[in-house]
Order: sequence, then C-alpha cells, then structure tokens
Amino acid sequence: MVEFASLADFNDVNFDFLKKFEQWLSEDRGCNQNTIAKHVKVLRKAVNQAIRLGYMDVRNNPFFEYSVRVKRTEKETLSMNELALIDSYFHQRFEDMGERDREILGAFLFGCYTGLRFSDLVKVTRKQIVKRRTKHWLEVATQKTGKVVKIPLDDIFSGKAMEVLRRFNRKTGRLFMLPINAICNRRIKCILKKVHKRIRYQHVSFHTARRTMATLLLSLQVPITSVQTLLGHSSVKTTEVYAKVKEQTVYNDIRRCKTKSMDSLFDRTEKRMRKRFDPADKADG
Repeated sequence: MVEFASLADFNDVNFDFLKKFEQWLSEDRGCNQNTIAKHVKVLRKAVNQAIRLGYMDVRNNPFFEYSVRVKRTEKETLSMNELALIDSYFHQRFEDMGERDREILGAFLFGCYTGLRFSDLVKVTRKQIVKRRTKHWLEVATQKTGKVVKIPLDDIFSGKAMEVLRRFNRKTGRLFMLPINAICNRRIKCILKKVHKRIRYQHVSFHTARRTMATLLLSLQVPITSVQTLLGHSSVKTTEVYAKVKEQTVYNDIRRCKTKSMDSLFDRTEKRMRKRFDPADKADG
C-alpha cells in the first residue's frame, strides 16, 4: 500500500481506489488472483477497523459494492502410495542422509501423520507427548489458534508417527531441529525428488503434510468431525476444504456398496429368470 498510494487516507478508499489497487497488483506486481484477494482482504480488515474507530462513515464502506474474488485451486496432497514410498525411504536411508535432511524429512512425515502446521512442528517438544496407560498422546496448543489438539500417536496411521520419533530417540527437548519454513519448503522438494519418480514433488510444501493427513483420513472413512478435532478447526466448514474426492476414494466407496446380500439377491433373480426363459423348461411345460 505504501508503494501504491503512500499519501492516501481512508477518505480516498472507495470503489475506484479498490479497482485501481487490484489492477496495480496484477499488472505492476504480477500477483495472481488469489494473492490479490489476500491483499484486498487485509485492506478490508483495516477499513472495518477504521469504521469501528470512527475514521470512516459506515455508509462509505467501499466493500458494499466491491467483492473479493477467490479462484478455487487444486491443493497438492500425497496419495497413500506416495506416502508409503516416502516413509520407506526415510527409514531405509536414515543413516545415509545428512543431518539437516534427516530432520526435515522426519518432521514432514510426522506432519503427514499428525496434521500439525509447520509453526507447531518447529516447536513441539517431547514433554508434550503424554502417556496414558499404554498409549502415547500428543497434546499441542496450536500457535495459530491456541486451540488444544490431542492426537493418539499409537493409533493414528497405525503408529507411524511414533516410528518416526524412535529414529531420533530423543527423550527431552524439541522433537525436530528445523531451519526456517522457507528453507524447509525448498529442501523437502529436493529430498522428495530423490525418493521416487512417482512422487509429484514440484508443488509440495510443509502444509502439504497437513492436507495429506486430512485427505487420507477422510478417504479412510474417518468422520469429518473427528478430522476437524484432530486439525483443531473451530468449524467443520474449514475441514470440508480438505474433503477432496479422488478417483481412488470414489473407487473405494463404490466397492463398499457391493454387499453380499445384494449379490445374493441378483444371483437368485438370475436363476429364476433363467428358468423362466429356458427353452427346455418351456418344452417340458
């Protein structure tokens, strides 16, 4: 905004101002539609606050006429087969990997199995793993919302998250020693490129891990309300964004519809119809 209109005040923010700002973001800054929408939403938040503080008249709110357009995009997630390949690579090549790559890939897999955001992965400690009877639970107050999520580490994805932790064998302190998010996102692409040619690494980031966890659980018929709780979402509508239907999911759902009672009914009907229209039976009649 400083670059676009450094001397503007709230009285200048009208419909034409918003359209010119949108055009400037697109043509001068090369932003795509969703990035433009992100910046305009920040401006809308400032306008709403200005109205509450009395700097603007609510009747002059330009967002009554202007709508923020968001283009729906396909978010990258990993399939179960891709996740299995990455998990196998991690365990088989653990000793051969560099220390930084080992930490990054371990944290990425842990994110796939728990759904933690990077902001939580970078800070989560061994102390937050609580043992109840014979089961390990991860209890994290998420940095973004402050909402406490409780994840059954021994049961979710058959305890794969605990298998990752056992590789590092840390009894105290942070679970993973990670550099900043940008470095981790660049490095995870390089690591996954080595795993297998079937891995679509180009658009993978650490948030892909969170989306993967949610999408796979939903494809395994885990109720969306349970996935919502594990992700720490306040509304199930937020979780519905992850409910992307894949071909494999459709195939699995259709297969579940094939029941023994249905097969039996069709078999009995076929026998009756065959007997009814069998020429030999007609001749005997």
